[in-house]
Amino acid sequence: MTQTAFLNPSDAVVSTHAGTIAGDRFQVLDSWRGICALLVALFHFPTASVISQSSFIGSSYLFVDFFFVLSGFVIASSYANRLGRPE
Repeated sequence: MTQTAFLNPSDAVVSTHAGTIAGDRFQVLDSWRGICALLVALFHFPTASVISQSSFIGSSYLFVDFFFVLSGFVIASSYANRLGRPE
């Protein structure tokens, strides 16, 4: 939102779609970031169950890197227009 939208909320434009324009949310990437966080949590959760003993969960520490790559993309996308303008 711009500063004028904060001062006069009736002028604010609300986007209801999940877009790829800077400033919009990437809902699919948010979902993947959540899945990565859950898999890493499962990796660190100590149990003797079949799930925690599986090789997929045993290798899910790799999702930390994927989480940070996705987060970096989301942050870079949100700052893309701001970096090109002096303010």
